[in-house]
Amino acid sequence: MHNKLKTFLLLFFCLSAYNFIKAQDLDNTLQQYKAFDPQEKIFIHYDKSFYNPGETVWFKAYLTSGGLWTTVSKNFYAELLNEKGVLLDKVSAPIVYGGANSYLKIDSNYKSQKVFVRAYTVNSFNSDTAFIYTKALTIIQPTYKPYDKNLAKTVVDFLPEGGSLVEGIEGNVAFKAYDNGEGQPVTISGVVKNSKGGTVAKIETLYDGMGQFLLTPEANETYTAFWSEKNKPEQKTVLPAASKTGIALKLEYAEGKIVYKLNRREDADESLKSLSIVAVKGFNSLYEAKVNFSSKTQIRSSISVDDLSSGVVRVTVFNSEMKPLAERICFVNNGNFELDGDAWLSTVTFDKRGQNRVEVKVNDTTLANLSLSVTDADLDAPESNLQDNIVSRMLLTGELKGKVYNPYYYFYSTSDSVKYHLDLVMLTNGWRKFNWNTIISGNISAPKYIENDYLGFKGNIIAPKGFAGNGLQLTGMMQTTDSARDIIVIPVDRDGNINTSGMVFFDSARLYLNFNDKNKAFEPSMLNLNNGLMQTTDNSGISNGIKKIPFNVDPDYVIRNSKVNKDAYNVAKQIYKDGSTLENVTVVGKTKTNLQKLDERYASGMFSGGFGKQFDLVNDPFAAGSLNVFQYLQGKVAGLQITTNGMDASLSWRGGTPTLYLNEMMVDQQSVSSLSMADIAYIKTFAPGEAGVIGGGGGGVIAIYTKKGGDGVVSSDSRIKVVKINGYTALKEFYSPDYLNPDGKELYEDLRKTILWVPNLFLNKQNSFRSRIIFYNNDITKRFRVVLEGINVYGKLIHVEKVIEK
Repeated sequence: MHNKLKTFLLLFFCLSAYNFIKAQDLDNTLQQYKAFDPQEKIFIHYDKSFYNPGETVWFKAYLTSGGLWTTVSKNFYAELLNEKGVLLDKVSAPIVYGGANSYLKIDSNYKSQKVFVRAYTVNSFNSDTAFIYTKALTIIQPTYKPYDKNLAKTVVDFLPEGGSLVEGIEGNVAFKAYDNGEGQPVTISGVVKNSKGGTVAKIETLYDGMGQFLLTPEANETYTAFWSEKNKPEQKTVLPAASKTGIALKLEYAEGKIVYKLNRREDADESLKSLSIVAVKGFNSLYEAKVNFSSKTQIRSSISVDDLSSGVVRVTVFNSEMKPLAERICFVNNGNFELDGDAWLSTVTFDKRGQNRVEVKVNDTTLANLSLSVTDADLDAPESNLQDNIVSRMLLTGELKGKVYNPYYYFYSTSDSVKYHLDLVMLTNGWRKFNWNTIISGNISAPKYIENDYLGFKGNIIAPKGFAGNGLQLTGMMQTTDSARDIIVIPVDRDGNINTSGMVFFDSARLYLNFNDKNKAFEPSMLNLNNGLMQTTDNSGISNGIKKIPFNVDPDYVIRNSKVNKDAYNVAKQIYKDGSTLENVTVVGKTKTNLQKLDERYASGMFSGGFGKQFDLVNDPFAAGSLNVFQYLQGKVAGLQITTNGMDASLSWRGGTPTLYLNEMMVDQQSVSSLSMADIAYIKTFAPGEAGVIGGGGGGVIAIYTKKGGDGVVSSDSRIKVVKINGYTALKEFYSPDYLNPDGKELYEDLRKTILWVPNLFLNKQNSFRSRIIFYNNDITKRFRVVLEGINVYGKLIHVEKVIEK
């Protein structure tokens, strides 16, 4: 049906005097706009609902674009801000399978009752910054005071359907009453009067502060709403003025279709007698039609959406000059957004430090990216079970401006009343608007901010003109804080610029660098380098987020949290005080040899282990008597032929030439020859083909390690220079004790509020869609709160939340 409609419209447009966007072109144009502004949506799953000073905020972020998990952005950023917008903490993380996880730290001396999390990608700043993710978190203080609603003022917004009222045409006016503090709904009632005092409509809240009424505005007339809350004085609000000309749009969502009705005045000008109607979902065109309105003042038609993915659909009416006249959003819920799955405790005990088993299962053949939290339900409770979660955020609240109260309510049931209430939300909330003029003209400029492909090395060599030349490279090794080592080659263009990407490492890395040209000496001061991450913080969207108020916590939870947090603080102090005692526990075992100690200290990865022939130069009194490494090794390794002539040497091992490594970085023979023997701590040789060696070691391998601190002073005459560069925020492991394998902390009281946090849980057909995780209770929990969130590649969503008790 959709293809037939497009064929009809294409023929119609070709005959039209005005060249409107052709059906086959609109999708392409929208996709171009998506490249300019991917309109990513972010949802964050936190380990719990509120926090105490000094605690860690563990989180997992999910990102979508166009209804699927994002493949546009590679780098995720999150900030912790106080009420004045001052940055308290900032983290970065790679986006993998539409998700990113990290943590934020709340200072133990933080005094406010709220703190704000702002999250974004580089592409967030190419879009409307009002949609940048901002979340207000509640902080439990010893003197915690609930938010006083009496300090807030009630606001009522009146919003004509389609965008405006038209004189002489009956139109629908929606309204929303809410307090300007928390944004909670307010129940009101009243009437609408004209300037003469006559009542023309009644106002009555239908659900969560929302309602609607019909109004036919007269020419040169003004209308005022007189409304009041229960037992409060009457207030008044002037309604938006009606236009003298225009189109009245009314939308209804029935099963499988969106019905639209258009009305115009009899005396409408020519530009309103030929209309275009476009329906768009995300970046996809659903419907395009041309309407001949010359002989009619009313028209009714429908858009088929029975097989559409669930979400917000936008319907826009254009005049003959392609200027938007009216616009309305509608929510289509075909129930096809759910990722079928569950989380439950297959083994449950509330005994102190008792062992439990949680199981997670999804019934889908595609990869699912999930996160799971288990908390003490008596120390952690949501504002409401209907609050924003991954489902409501990705389908509803991430599309709208303004607060939607208890948004999960609109997905919790499929009753007719819920559908009607959801349409009130569509009528009373702003939405993300395309720039139709840009889309129609096709003049889509390049985005202001450009995303990097994960981490990279970006910068330039500060050197005289002509220094770089053709083929210049920085070569060497990158060593990360987890001791992983990688050989790197960084091309340098003729202007001395460096630009690489596609790397993932955390905390920081040391780059051991040299030029591939032996006639050019590298110095770290020559290199101006950054890691490709967003270096400065754009303040856009902060003011909008700071207005948000965290929810009021039940007094019982406040009391319990304050007490447990105080006790936990005392336990932490005791652990810190006794730390040295714990570390002094002696384990009797076999004494390690000097060679074993050196191997553990220096070798890593495929270089480590007991294989290969090892040489301890730290404790070898004859090492200093050798001219260089090659002279030292002469006659010491079976099959290795070394002929020296001063600093030069000829190497052969079973017909091949050995590969040389310095600190596990491949180097040339000259680099090794110039090393001072006083700088060398350890040498390992691997015979040709020896198992475990990088590349198989076809000609054998000689690995040389220079001294570290404590093993002697390393000279500074090596050609290899070190540059440090930062990566993503350092990884931090959530502490979940294993009481079957004591680590010393079992001697202290266990008062964890978050008992289990699993941010990266990937399930698909290869692992039978199921995961089983063992965790141990603390010393106080008698009820578990389990929350599972997640998404698959096609944008299907899962939210499971349950409290498990005896």
